[in-house]
Amino acid sequence: MTTMYARIYIVENIWFDLISRRTRNEAITSAAQLVPLLAAKDIEEMAVLYHELASKNKIVLASQKDKDPTVVLDHPTMGSLETSIPRVISNNHRQIFSRY
Repeated sequence: MTTMYARIYIVENIWFDLISRRTRNEAITSAAQLVPLLAAKDIEEMAVLYHELASKNKIVLASQKDKDPTVVLDHPTMGSLETSIPRVISNNHRQIFSRY
């Protein structure tokens, strides 16, 4: 059960890194470092991590001066794509929940 939460948490961290304007490679590297750390976490520890990530997301989103901030994403096959942060968040959650 916690494996599923760990996988979703890793994806959420990748998206957080991207809306925080880190590169795709930085986000993937950071995510890879999470894998062994999350393996030993129980459900309560995962809940704490999710809460902390939500707080970090709120801080980043609240710091945006533009009402519809954009970010440039480095897509592996499509190259650089400029999109709005709300669209990134919306698409990310749609993709995650469509799998389950």
